[in-house]
Amino acid sequence: MPATRMKAPEFGVNANWLNTDVPVRIADQFGKVVLLEFVHEGDVKCKQLINDTVLLQKKYRDGLTAIGILSPKFPHQGEPDHIENTINRHQIGFPLISDNNYKWFKKFGVREWPTIILIDAEGYIVGAIRGKNNREKLERLIQQHLNLAEMKNIRQCNKTPLKDHLLKGDTLSYPGRVYATENKIYVADSGHNRILEINPQGYVTRTFGSFHPGLLDGNESDALFNSPQGMEKVNDFLYVADTGNHAIRRIHLQTGEVHTVMGNGMPGKLNAKGYNDASQAQLNSPWALNYYRGEVYVCMAGLNQIWKWQLSMNQFAPLFGSGEESLRDGAAPSSSFAQPMGICGSEFGLFVVDAESSAVRLIRMPDGYVSTLVGAGLFEFGDEDGAHQVARLQHPMDIQYDQKRQIIWICDTYNNKLKYLRLNQRDVNTLSLQGLDEPSGLHLHNDTLWICNTNAHQLIKLNLEHGQMSVIEVHE
Repeated sequence: MPATRMKAPEFGVNANWLNTDVPVRIADQFGKVVLLEFVHEGDVKCKQLINDTVLLQKKYRDGLTAIGILSPKFPHQGEPDHIENTINRHQIGFPLISDNNYKWFKKFGVREWPTIILIDAEGYIVGAIRGKNNREKLERLIQQHLNLAEMKNIRQCNKTPLKDHLLKGDTLSYPGRVYATENKIYVADSGHNRILEINPQGYVTRTFGSFHPGLLDGNESDALFNSPQGMEKVNDFLYVADTGNHAIRRIHLQTGEVHTVMGNGMPGKLNAKGYNDASQAQLNSPWALNYYRGEVYVCMAGLNQIWKWQLSMNQFAPLFGSGEESLRDGAAPSSSFAQPMGICGSEFGLFVVDAESSAVRLIRMPDGYVSTLVGAGLFEFGDEDGAHQVARLQHPMDIQYDQKRQIIWICDTYNNKLKYLRLNQRDVNTLSLQGLDEPSGLHLHNDTLWICNTNAHQLIKLNLEHGQMSVIEVHE
């Protein structure tokens, strides 16, 4: 907290305002609490903050004004199409500023994402809140300063007008992940908070969850999910990383029943010991699942770790990654990841994509040594093919191992490309495909690669034998 009270500066009309018809003046918010949040949407912590702020803005609509400052880490995040999809995907109703040149990032002395600057009802800066899992603290401060404004008789209760956004897409809205079997394809229809079971012709045969976000067990569409992502089938069950609920759900494919196996809807913190009873586990943005040699491995994106679920003993614990967000190779406990979001098994071990370090990692089995195949650090990214030492990606989000071709398929999400790493030659190449828009999910079944073309709201089928690509028209 500053030693002397400091008035918050005005952004002015020259700021690059978004999602509002008129610029917002701090002076006009007298009597209300103002939140300035500095975010980049690719970071899981920022995603959580954006979603929390959407809820807080609605709850305290007559006393809170939120302003989001989008200060991109990756070049792609400054592009208008990405910003528009950020607004629509998160249903952001409050004003935003595009801060591509970091003017406001620097002016407020921000050093990390996410950072919240709290401004009291008299327009003075109270202080900064940095990092993740601060929703309860933030809500207490909002209430405290609204109460203080009430005591000073300066409280203003005029409601802030919020913009409503209709989610884009038809049957699919921002599909995040796909899982294919011989006769069924399961799609995480993330924008609609549901899992779709479709046949190879694209017709929906069953729906799990509804359009409304929530955490509720039940049969098929009676259940509720919140932005589900990765899936993995084990026997008669489809396990789902219910990312927005910080939970793992299990769908019994014979009965259609949805059951929560771990997670309570709230983000968990680092826990070095793990849980002897997985049902008691607290998760943090689980993003991807992989069934490997009898165990389920979970990309815990919000904790920068890979956790292992021992199904036979129902134990769940971190196995790879210290929790520090960085790119460090080494033995399991000393290695580090940076927002792992995709994982797949192979005869070599587990391949992982780290979104925030734009890296491809290998967890060697059985000794668990972590090494980097592509990538050089948190701020080393780009769009470069070539030898693995010089190749660069931009925020990759999923990965699949192709044993037949000895390559790794990569969703190079922020480059709008599908790339592949040849293991024998150790080089990265781009597969020429038209129309990709932030592809975020992959699944390989036989010689077919299924792709979630997320921002285009499409499911793509790619025949690897003949090179034929087709968009699957999904019908309900």
